[in-house]
Amino acid sequence: MRLIIITLFLYAWGLTYSQNCLDLSAYSDSYLQDVSTDDVTYPVGSAFISNNFITYVKPSIGNAYGYILGDTLKFDGELDIDVSTFTCSNKKLEFYNGEWGHFGIAVDNDTIFTGPATPPTNYVGTGWVYEYDGNLKFTITGDFNIVSLLSGPNQEVFGTCLSCEEESSCLDLSAYSDSYLQDVSTDDITYPVGSAFISNNFISYVKPSIGNAYGYILGDTLKFDGELDIDVSTFTCSKKKLEFYNGEWGHFGIAVDNDTIFTGPATPPTNYVGTGWVYEYDGNLKFTITGDFNIVSLLSGPNQEVFGTCLSCEEESLNIKEINSFYPVLYPNPIDDILNIKIADYEKYTARIYSVSGINLGNFEISESPASFRLSYLKSGIYFVKLENVSGKVFHYKIVKL
Repeated sequence: MRLIIITLFLYAWGLTYSQNCLDLSAYSDSYLQDVSTDDVTYPVGSAFISNNFITYVKPSIGNAYGYILGDTLKFDGELDIDVSTFTCSNKKLEFYNGEWGHFGIAVDNDTIFTGPATPPTNYVGTGWVYEYDGNLKFTITGDFNIVSLLSGPNQEVFGTCLSCEEESSCLDLSAYSDSYLQDVSTDDITYPVGSAFISNNFISYVKPSIGNAYGYILGDTLKFDGELDIDVSTFTCSKKKLEFYNGEWGHFGIAVDNDTIFTGPATPPTNYVGTGWVYEYDGNLKFTITGDFNIVSLLSGPNQEVFGTCLSCEEESLNIKEINSFYPVLYPNPIDDILNIKIADYEKYTARIYSVSGINLGNFEISESPASFRLSYLKSGIYFVKLENVSGKVFHYKIVKL
């Protein structure tokens, strides 16, 4: 019996951590017939279905690719699932096969089993791990490129999804002493502005200015007064995820790549959409920056305690397009006259415009999407937009008026 697959999307203030699943909607049964029978146009090795970094490849002649029903490919014979274009050192490929007893599986030419047989529940390959849940679902995790479904009749492969399981790298402070921090704080010749004084696992703590007092280390906690930059520019990933905690959140501020989100003393906003990145605050000391960015600045404040600083690569598991499809989108930015606001959830919103000094300069009700507002009355400069919907969700943006 075929399983009903329910894909869960986990939302955290608009972030969608999801898999990339193969979409078969653009392909027809007649096309599959051509792939099966025309070995000139579609020779061995042809990628005949491909999207979302997953490719179905024709590995041999004599296969009968029968029909598509939803996300199911029905076929007799062999099929390769190629994920070699997905840049991730710890891939996770999941798929289901409704005829598990009549085929086999190999990963990068390492044969796990051949049918007819009951699939093993697990297998450890070179740099990857295979798992079978006993109920049609197969999972391959690790560093691999091609999963081969070996010859078998009446195969039904469906629910083919791919994600990146990269693990977080956390900053290790164990090699640094309090006396070293004292030197960094007071010796501006040996440790000038811009010095990376703590650095490992692609995370660097950088001294952004003089006059900071980096006090002591306790476990993974750095205690200090003043400013600190967290530099992740050496980490090669277009969708970074930096997480850290600050025990004195009410007395400092945060900027990302010189885009100031807030300054203290103030209660941090719960979210903020930057250029290619998203900021989140969970209301309980934890801050998360996700997207394409390099430097997170902790702005001046007393008695700061930063800890739990960890970095990971979300790769294609986090899709910026998906983020923008959930968050309200403001455009253009900078603006000349008209500000457009596109709402994804179709709830009613109120937009409030503020000056940099916090003065309210206008309120607008949004009942359709996109909505347009004339802001020609504003002088040239920087302004903040606060969007709040009837459910209480709040979003913060910075705009530039030309």
